[in-house]
Amino acid sequence: MHPTKALTATILLTALLTSSAGAAILRVDRRGGADFTSLRAAGEAAKPGDTIEIAKGSGPYREALHVQRSGTETEPIVIEGNGELITGFEPLRGFKEENGQWVCDLPRKFPCVITYQGERLVVSPKTNQPTRHATFDAGRTRLVLLPGVKPAGWEISSRGFAVRIHNASHHIYRNIRASGSLNDGFNLHGEGAGLVFENIEGFNNLDEGFSAHDMIRCRVKGGRFWGNDNGLANINDSQMDAEGIDVFANLGFGFFLTKCSAKVDGLRAWDNGITQIYIGSGCNVIFKNSTAYRPAWTDRQLESYFESKQSKVSAPVRINPGKIDGKPATEPAPRPNNESPAAFLIP
Repeated sequence: MHPTKALTATILLTALLTSSAGAAILRVDRRGGADFTSLRAAGEAAKPGDTIEIAKGSGPYREALHVQRSGTETEPIVIEGNGELITGFEPLRGFKEENGQWVCDLPRKFPCVITYQGERLVVSPKTNQPTRHATFDAGRTRLVLLPGVKPAGWEISSRGFAVRIHNASHHIYRNIRASGSLNDGFNLHGEGAGLVFENIEGFNNLDEGFSAHDMIRCRVKGGRFWGNDNGLANINDSQMDAEGIDVFANLGFGFFLTKCSAKVDGLRAWDNGITQIYIGSGCNVIFKNSTAYRPAWTDRQLESYFESKQSKVSAPVRINPGKIDGKPATEPAPRPNNESPAAFLIP
């Protein structure tokens, strides 16, 4: 090797070893006994090269995960979730018995996400009432439980975000579950590059399970998004590489892109209330090994609140003009492995 090149290589190796030696593992356990008891404190302390490690079995975390500092290309900030839940849900309290029925005044205006024993309360557009477990009063400000339904086990969305990324780059998120947000489970805004998501799950969020906006550049490798208004929805100038994505049992669209770019390998979409895969105008998308499963219904069965609110009838795959390579296949039912939660299976 040329002496100059050898010197350069030595300097680079020394720099890498020095930076690795300074990297820290920041352990989080809300029960105590770790470096931090909150995600917020760990996020504020994290530096390039550090790993935030959430203790296995320590969830749920009823706070937002928002790491504001960027990592670098060679020293990303890693968040290892160990499968724990980050949630915007809080227990729904204040039930009282009136005339032999359990009732509760809702602390926020509907729509919001309300769950009973982990099952999302969904509304029929034909009756304007929940399909199971309870009814609303005329103003949707009070919940009235059906006979036999207990007042324990109810939760309501109470925070704007579960996992939030805003104007940050070079983060790696692994093995994280995000639910109960009044917005998106994984919400990406602003400018950001080198954002990687591995084995994540976004469910029972008011808007999307995962949504990238603006000048975000991200990669998703292994994701399940269900029980949201829409499963995964990216817009504007965002760019995404995605592999191994399941979107199912969402109220509106399963997989939704508009005015953005994506490479998608191994997408499966089924049992979503409207379109399984929707590609809006101005997109540049490459599909491989992607499939939409035709549901048993052709018109709207459940109320949704955002991008699909005005849609009533749609094909399993809807693609508007754009640069699209490798259109997804459309397959008949049955859905893959009967994996949809019972609350979202339309009789």
